[in-house]
Amino acid sequence: MSRVRRRGDLLSTVFLFSIAILLAGVRPLDSATIRLVTAPKGRAGLFRESDGIRVEPPSGQTVRVRSWRGQPVYNGSPTNLHLRCGHYFVEAGDRREQFAVLPDGYRGASFLGTEAAPTGEDPSARARAERVALIQPAWVRIMDVSKWSYVRPTRDRFNWRPLDQMVAANASRRIILAAWERPAWVTDEEFTPAFAEYVGKLAARYQGRVFGIEAWNEPMPGGNAVCLPGCSDWTQTVAVYNRLLVSAAATIRRHAKRVKVIGPAWYSTGFVGESRVLRQELLDYFSVHDYAMRVVAPDRTSDFSVDSAHKISGLHRQLPRLSAVRHRPLLVDEIGLYGHSALGIPTGGGPLNRSELDWRQGMLRTVKYVVMYRAAGAQCLLPHLLPACAESPRTNLELYGWEAEDRGPHPKTTAFLMTCHLLDGAQPVGDVRVVRNCFLSAWQFADGGAGVLAWCAESTSAKLPSGLPVRVGDIFGQELPADKLDDEPRWLRPDPPSAPAAMIETLIAALQ
Repeated sequence: MSRVRRRGDLLSTVFLFSIAILLAGVRPLDSATIRLVTAPKGRAGLFRESDGIRVEPPSGQTVRVRSWRGQPVYNGSPTNLHLRCGHYFVEAGDRREQFAVLPDGYRGASFLGTEAAPTGEDPSARARAERVALIQPAWVRIMDVSKWSYVRPTRDRFNWRPLDQMVAANASRRIILAAWERPAWVTDEEFTPAFAEYVGKLAARYQGRVFGIEAWNEPMPGGNAVCLPGCSDWTQTVAVYNRLLVSAAATIRRHAKRVKVIGPAWYSTGFVGESRVLRQELLDYFSVHDYAMRVVAPDRTSDFSVDSAHKISGLHRQLPRLSAVRHRPLLVDEIGLYGHSALGIPTGGGPLNRSELDWRQGMLRTVKYVVMYRAAGAQCLLPHLLPACAESPRTNLELYGWEAEDRGPHPKTTAFLMTCHLLDGAQPVGDVRVVRNCFLSAWQFADGGAGVLAWCAESTSAKLPSGLPVRVGDIFGQELPADKLDDEPRWLRPDPPSAPAAMIETLIAALQ
């Protein structure tokens, strides 16, 4: 979606904020601008295992470093540290930051995306561009300076320069241009042909430089610039959108045959009925957005109402429903990753930017989202506002990927990047299997190895029988006990090596 969101009431926020602090074993952050991690420069809190990480509090205070599990890593005077993969908290007095350590071989992933960074020279734009470079996305989506109302604000004037600059800055990536938001000068009667003219100019200008054009963003009924005209319900919306696709797709292909036509960018995975009658033969890729994490666990079995017309469930139930009516490759080019601040900063923003998830829940749900969408064949996963950072020292915006005042990536951000790294080049072996309350996803890795990611539904656990021929570890490679499963996703690697299909059958038999 195009705006930052907020959800939940003050009481639940205060309660869960307190729980998050207890989980981290720390106090809330004060308002002072701090930089406890001073080197290496230019990492924005995304370090590598070979980096010497300089932790240096002001005034000679004792510095403490802990892992995301609360394990003490260092306690003493300023020093250089070499740390293994993981998410870490550093504090001195009441001041705190966080940072990630990724493998030296981290190169993003073929399916990892972000929204494009601004190309301005102000500090905020430069910092966001720096984070995008560190994330190393294969995909970027441009949705502000590509808007119809921005590109052609009046009938007689075009505004190309900002979009030209952003396309040039992302030349090495697969670029999706979101084409949407009607200018004030466009009447209802001329809407469809005028839109086709607009996307035709996009295709002609950027052919060979962009991957595709997304025909509209979250089509819906209503009366404002981001809604489709003349629609009072979803049946009319799909009919109008289909007519829009007919002319837009033909125009794009006439001007640039290699530019992909993408749509419909539904605002949730619940648009099953609408997808059945969507003119998908006009599309090259089927796009959808997912902000359900804040209210629906990936392993939830019951339904939740997204709005008066649509319901969703957990991903393991919802994705097969969508797959049954989807006839084009899947792009998830907006995902809402949620979770309260791990540094104790209260959540702000609009209603759909708020969740009741503590940072640990958000981190673990993020791992499941990556695994389940990739197992379902998603070719692009693009978290909304991932490289953004809240500038207020007192406000955490949950959809943003970095903490207020650039105090490091959120745990969910570290988990997203690490899971994408692990699955880059990996192939799923069958569907996600469910045994009682346990979820099992088998993978063949690019290096020839195999493994099963296993977890239990939230608030449940299961015992693993002794003697299983597996090694158990978390997403960062830390070894874990092999006696149980809970809501934390664990990688189970066969020992000695075996085929993932055989391993998953062994696990199913052990859990039944």
